[in-house]
Amino acid sequence: MSSGLGLCRMVLPVALLAVLFPAPTAKPVQSIEQPKADSSPLLKAGRFEDALAACDAEIASGKFTSKTVATKIRILVLMNRLNEAFRFYELNSEYSHPPPPDKAVERLFAEVCRRQHDYKTAARHYRAAGDEAKALQLQNFNGAPYETSPKDQTAQVRFLVTDPLPVVSVMANGVQANFIIDTGAADVVLDPEFAAKIGVKAISSAQGTFAGGKKADQGLGELPELRLGSMSIRNVPVTLLNTKNFSAEKFGRPIRGILGTNLFYHFLTTLDYPAGQLVLAPRGAATVGSGDVAIPFWLASDHLMVACGRLGKSPDRLFLIDTGLAGAAFTGPKSITDEAGIAVSLDHAQVGEGGGGKILASAYEIPNISLGPVEAKGLIGVYGAFPDSFEESLGFHLGGIISHQFFRPYAVTFDFDSMKIVLRKP
Repeated sequence: MSSGLGLCRMVLPVALLAVLFPAPTAKPVQSIEQPKADSSPLLKAGRFEDALAACDAEIASGKFTSKTVATKIRILVLMNRLNEAFRFYELNSEYSHPPPPDKAVERLFAEVCRRQHDYKTAARHYRAAGDEAKALQLQNFNGAPYETSPKDQTAQVRFLVTDPLPVVSVMANGVQANFIIDTGAADVVLDPEFAAKIGVKAISSAQGTFAGGKKADQGLGELPELRLGSMSIRNVPVTLLNTKNFSAEKFGRPIRGILGTNLFYHFLTTLDYPAGQLVLAPRGAATVGSGDVAIPFWLASDHLMVACGRLGKSPDRLFLIDTGLAGAAFTGPKSITDEAGIAVSLDHAQVGEGGGGKILASAYEIPNISLGPVEAKGLIGVYGAFPDSFEESLGFHLGGIISHQFFRPYAVTFDFDSMKIVLRKP
């Protein structure tokens, strides 16, 4: 197994919403019971459709709390139903006094505005949520983000290498560089030395959490132009982070950056591992062939794609779709390996590299692992790379990260309109 145990660039997202607004009604509003401190049990368990149905039933009955409204908005954002979330928010706001400042609420709507490219409004919400670094980045952003030309065209970019992770050649501000593909990354990442070379400066700085729970400082800025094959993408949000950990020894060439999910969100994106290429097509519903498998997923925080899967004997759990765990298929907390009936320890751990530096991790064989109905056997798991705090930090239970080795036999398409991951095997 490669000693590069994955990038796993994960900025821990906000806690679950606690308070929002009372329900819409044409009649005078009655007093609304204040929510309890804990969240919806269905939401915590990751049963999002069931939780949404329960919210709707409570609202229809007229017997609900402001927590019910908060939970529904949270689920709509997870489902990427942004316009519906806004309409529901505004309808409820008409019948209530402005709520007290709530950082979780502010961060949620900052994310909604960011996904819709309203960066100025997003900056105000981030600032109210206490995230000054993100607020500064977005309020100082120049031009329309992710401005693509030619429009309505498809770009195909060959992998220079596929293992231990896919690497592609890009042009950043007219300078060629090698970038890793990693859906565990949020924005496009630039190595600080390379960023300085191409004239990109940090607007603000923040701290991120990475594999093994390691933390590292990172700058936030803007890249004027990124070229991928025949496609030019202008005004790209970027993070400045040291990529020298991912050495030429592992990839056969120096790595200057990373392509992450916030870029892929703007396209119908396919990581075609068998054909060795990245395909960026215009957004729209993915074609699902007779032999393909479409798996529902949800989008938490700014870039965290989660879907249902199982490890060994475990029950269904939500797994993060993070392709950046080099040379392995899975990492997770000890709770999931215990459920799976897999013994793990760090007694014979190896030193690996993550986005925050060196980590200790040990490999184990996975008897079977699945995502939706797709199952694989005899793959490699890694214990020690999963940040312990990440298990409950999203407001629902996260069972682990499913990664590169699992997806390696497939062309993997991310459809952010229908919120499906399509797996196609040649």
